[in-house]
Amino acid sequence: MMSVQSISKAELCRRKIEGCYREFGFIETARRMVRELTRSLKKSDVDLDISLVTKDLAIGAAPRSSHSINRLRDLGFRRVIDLRAERNQSDILMNTGDFLVQWIPIYDDWRPKPLEVYQKLGIEIKKVLFSEDGGKLFICCGAGEHRAPLAGVLALVTMGYPLEHAIAMIVKARPKAELLPAYKTSLVEFLR
Repeated sequence: MMSVQSISKAELCRRKIEGCYREFGFIETARRMVRELTRSLKKSDVDLDISLVTKDLAIGAAPRSSHSINRLRDLGFRRVIDLRAERNQSDILMNTGDFLVQWIPIYDDWRPKPLEVYQKLGIEIKKVLFSEDGGKLFICCGAGEHRAPLAGVLALVTMGYPLEHAIAMIVKARPKAELLPAYKTSLVEFLR
């Protein structure tokens, strides 16, 4: 398991605002923060928010209920890479015995990600996608908009797709996916 420095919600919010402001300016930052707050207030505990990218790869928001876990199971997914640094001991994925859950904690702080994050992700992706049992992989984060799509691109590149094609596949499968410039830049640096 990767170690991650624990930060408060206030610090994470400050980092997001700072990163967003750096990329998009004041008005867009305000719009995005309102959208995130609204989304967090509307989170459903029943629905599984998943997008199939290939027959063996899906990305989305982390399951929040036993109903969501059952739907994920029905779709044939038993292996999960959970990217939420903010998850806790009561998280539904931590308490589900028949799923192999690999936790790779990444804060959605709109900052470039260290290369070791991509190294760890690449290793775990290869373990699942190239295993003898032909495992199906679900990559999740809080809302399935930033971190999971980024890891989905890495998974597709690992599977042999060219980078631009992988990005197009993720955006087509999950229109609400947003590959933040700071995240994309650090991924491209890693792939070089």
